[in-house]
Amino acid sequence: MNTPLTVPEELSVLDQSIYLARHINIAVDILRPLVYRVFAENLWEGHFSSFGEYVESPSGLGKSQGYASRLKSVEEYYIIESGMSPEDISGLDQDKLYELRKFEATPQEKVCMARTLTRQEIKEMRNDKEITPHAFARVCYCSVCGLSEERHP
Repeated sequence: MNTPLTVPEELSVLDQSIYLARHINIAVDILRPLVYRVFAENLWEGHFSSFGEYVESPSGLGKSQGYASRLKSVEEYYIIESGMSPEDISGLDQDKLYELRKFEATPQEKVCMARTLTRQEIKEMRNDKEITPHAFARVCYCSVCGLSEERHP
């Protein structure tokens, strides 16, 4: 099952790195639904003691639980729940898609954002959304009993 990947030697080092990165994206597009199925159908049973062992074990994926969780979440949100086709999210950064799930937009808009925005821009959008301005208020306390002005009889 170990298919060697050959990199065209005539490519520059820069182009070789791009070539490999594109193959990684293709592999992730194939891996994502498989990881989801292994989880959803408990296909790890009989081979591993848990889904976590399947994910983290060197004889399994050899990846982090967070990585597998992001793959599962992207597959579930965009493909299973939203009914998009795998081609709709093919080649897109899984981390971008994962972060964009939480935004208020249609799944199609989120895919468009994943195509056009950088990770940094998505992070800034998320942080802007989460910022709650602080409001300061003066509170007076009674020097005798210590109750606030609101609660004082």
